[in-house]
Amino acid sequence: MLPQLVHTIGATTYFVIFILMVWVNQIPKTDQGPLFWAMAMCFAFLARLVILIPLLSDIAISFSFYCIFITFEKLALLLGAIRCFKVESDTRWWWALALCSIVWLILAEVLSISNWVYAIGLEIYNITTLLFLSYFTYLYRDKVNNAFILAISVTSFLLAIHWSTFVLSYFNATWKTNGFMIGTALMLTQYLALLGAQLSLIQQRLLDAESSALSLAYHDPLTGLSNQRYLFNLFDQVLQVATRPHQKIAIIFIDLDKFKPINDNAGHKTGDEVLKVVAERLQKLTRKTDICARIGGDEFIVLATQLEDENHIHQIADKLRQQIMAPIKAGGNFYELGVSMGISIYPDHGQSLRDLIEKADNMMYQVKNRGTGGYALYSENAANNPQPANNS
Repeated sequence: MLPQLVHTIGATTYFVIFILMVWVNQIPKTDQGPLFWAMAMCFAFLARLVILIPLLSDIAISFSFYCIFITFEKLALLLGAIRCFKVESDTRWWWALALCSIVWLILAEVLSISNWVYAIGLEIYNITTLLFLSYFTYLYRDKVNNAFILAISVTSFLLAIHWSTFVLSYFNATWKTNGFMIGTALMLTQYLALLGAQLSLIQQRLLDAESSALSLAYHDPLTGLSNQRYLFNLFDQVLQVATRPHQKIAIIFIDLDKFKPINDNAGHKTGDEVLKVVAERLQKLTRKTDICARIGGDEFIVLATQLEDENHIHQIADKLRQQIMAPIKAGGNFYELGVSMGISIYPDHGQSLRDLIEKADNMMYQVKNRGTGGYALYSENAANNPQPANNS
């Protein structure tokens, strides 16, 4: 009665895992791992079924089908792991090994070899596949959650040891029942760990997709700089972590002069290269607490933080102007840009970023309209009575 109970529990367990693997396989963009593991569980379920319900009441035939199903179960298990963990392995060797196991069974039947002799061949096949699974999952442990990988590697190794005792079941009835119980427990742990590893991969893929979406939402795809949405969302945090008492933040609105002729004459590809170089120079000139953003076309904004006084702002503006105006190599030619910049200061000129950008933009247009380039610092007087730009 106990053996039947053990096989019933095993068959039921395998069927449940089969359903779970089929369900996971339905998740979009999932690799073929769960599909192969579902097939493996199907073979394991059938193997237990032929033991519970002997075919044609012939124990020998049931044993033969059991061996065939177990052979294909291990093959599907291994192929699924190879695809799931992207292992570089020629699967033809594993198909050939499985075929050898089946041929060995056929020869055993034709030559009327004792079952325990064939069991040795089945042992070798299962031990080989399980040890390989244990080995490569350990090597690829950095790709997936380490806890699941360790569980797969350890249970596969223990199952290999367990299979080395398979032939004993022909000489010890007690071990035959106990062996099936131990094997069922180890297989359950192994497949649940595989399921967990697959779900971890899916979770990581979703997190990567979310991170990519956030990056696209908050960064300019051409230059990699932040965009205007990022500026507005992060401005309050910048105020908290990037300023100290009596320190200021400069909002520097940058517009490139002489850029349109490059786009018109050399093409947009060359124009894009120029913009990338400008973005790289802005990033090199600014600190980790500062923010560089491209807000569209040839317009950029720099949020310079932790500024002590107005002289510090002038120093930063001069460096930005010099670097942007330095010759830029793009498309095999050198180009020289001009730059017009308007600057507003938090908290002197406003409390909201939108208001500060508007005032910096206003000063930038005053500089640009004079055609001299350079920069201008916002003031009520300057806004109402434009002054010559600082282009030193």
